[in-house]
Amino acid sequence: MSIYKCENDIIIPNFRDCSLVINHLKYLLPNYEKKVIRRVYFKITDKCNLQCVYCFQKTDKKLDKTFNISEFSAVIDHFVSDFADEVVIFGGEPLLDTNKDILNEMFEYISSKSKILFYTNGCFSNNILEMLTIKNKSLHGLVISLDGPEKIHNERRIYVKKNSFMIIINNMKALRENDIPFIIQVNIDQSNYDVIDELLDYLYTLNNDFKSIEINLNRVLRMETSISEYELIKKYIEVVKKYSSCKISVNSKLLLNILDLFSGKGYSLSRCGIGDATLVFDFLSQVIYTCPQSSSTQVGIIQNDKVLVENERVMSMRNFARKSERIKCVNCEYLKICSQGCYLDVENVLCKEETEKMVKLIFENYNIFFIDSIT
Repeated sequence: MSIYKCENDIIIPNFRDCSLVINHLKYLLPNYEKKVIRRVYFKITDKCNLQCVYCFQKTDKKLDKTFNISEFSAVIDHFVSDFADEVVIFGGEPLLDTNKDILNEMFEYISSKSKILFYTNGCFSNNILEMLTIKNKSLHGLVISLDGPEKIHNERRIYVKKNSFMIIINNMKALRENDIPFIIQVNIDQSNYDVIDELLDYLYTLNNDFKSIEINLNRVLRMETSISEYELIKKYIEVVKKYSSCKISVNSKLLLNILDLFSGKGYSLSRCGIGDATLVFDFLSQVIYTCPQSSSTQVGIIQNDKVLVENERVMSMRNFARKSERIKCVNCEYLKICSQGCYLDVENVLCKEETEKMVKLIFENYNIFFIDSIT
């Protein structure tokens, strides 16, 4: 069973009385903001070997060009050394054979300062596997997307005339054999919501060793088929109840905020890192933006190995993301845990009602998230 351990002897209300928890969320200790994790993303390519039906870059202009990493060495050095807690490389698909020289240069520039996390579709060659094996000590890990059982996955993440599902499965086996860390991210919407169990059954039957691999449930955003955060949490609860001995996580900002608050790590008044803790450097377009899912959040450019940033735009995004800057949010009892208010979304007038619904769901299933002995 997935459990969450409280730290620092934090005293909390009785989970069995959901109304008590909800009514006192505003006053819960600790009364300080938690440490923000600062992430730097480096986008090294627009090219990809898949044609995913829900790709958030589908309508972006693609640049078919090459560049020399040495042009950006000062930028990389400064932001990796002085800003980043985590360094992420993504694309397109970063682990293409055509990117191998760039990847080796990135390892050379970054590895002495930070480990690297890759977001990848998992359809890479033996040449890339060999490189990852050699550079393993410089890896934080890989995040590999796998969206369901074979048929469903291949319909969603299309590799023309190839079976992307089986390529990924074989690559994950090879990663395990070479002790290269990775997690599996399952991107969920209405089209695969009901088949997640089939994927997990397959993985855990395939190899008992897969039970030790983290599987993260993640929402597909801004599509007609997208599900709500409530539906994501509900699916997570169902899955954890069935696979209680496995390592399963969920990408829910609300749930993370609740767990951090109760563990003594503090609360967050920022919906995300936009304008504050996240920077994306697109080396092809030489543009800087603050949300890895949208270049529309541009805040600057890279010019002659220097960074030019529009500070007013950065502060505007930061203030939008910080719920404490919004009049309607300041006195809300959910201020410390709220996950609503994405900069890219239309304002949700029912945010309070939806948050309350999710909070109730979480505390009605308190035994999944918290240790019984502390209630």
